[in-house]
This record gives sequence, structure tokens and C-alpha cells, in this order.
Amino acid sequence: MIRIFIVGYQPDSEPWTQVSQYPQISARHKWPMDKFTGIVRSMEMISPEERTKKIEDTKPMCICPRCPTYDNCAKAQGELLFCAVGKSSCALVKKPCLCPACPVTALMGLEHAYFCVRGSEKGLRVM
Repeated sequence: MIRIFIVGYQPDSEPWTQVSQYPQISARHKWPMDKFTGIVRSMEMISPEERTKKIEDTKPMCICPRCPTYDNCAKAQGELLFCAVGKSSCALVKKPCLCPACPVTALMGLEHAYFCVRGSEKGLRVM
């Protein structure tokens, strides 16, 4: 559902700039903000330590170790949550991907897959 609020609109003004107080609207980009973009914006506003903690808190939801593409190298490195931290440091062989079925995908509103070989959602969206 998209909600657009135009508050105090004047014909000669930019109505989107008048709605920036609403988190679902991006005044900078002038279109409704999706779930992932909202999460990225909120993560940018907290300290690096808090960001690291939020990522660590999300790792138990990660199903990467069950994915056919995840290998012993990634396991040995303790790599998880590629959607947030970026592609693996290992040379993974691309096999069927479980990213679309991962609970983190729904939680964060992700649109891509194969993060372990392609990079993070943020990087893939070129934000």
C-alpha cells in the first residue's frame, strides 16, 4: 500500500518536499520509499557499532548454510548474511539459490538473489 500525503500544497511549490516528515516518502528521491530503502536509511543514522549489532542479531535467521551454493570455505570463514555484508571471499560455484525463501528476504524487503556471488542488496541496487 502506498500512502501519499500532500500537506500545505501550493501550486508553485514542490509537494514532495513537504511530506519528508513521513518515513514512507523519500523527499530526496521524490517517490515512495520501499521497505529495504527505509531500512538502509535508518541504518545510516546509527553508529557503526549499532549497525554491527543489528547484523549480528539477524544472523540466526540466515539460511545461507543450507544453500547448495554455500561451501566448506564459506563455512570455515564463518560467512553469513551475504545480503547485508556482500559477496563471499571464497570462490563459490553458483548452484540453486535459497535467498528467495530466506526469512531475511521478507524481513528486509530484498529483491535480488545470489548475494554470496553477486554482492549485497545495497550494492546490487547501486544505492
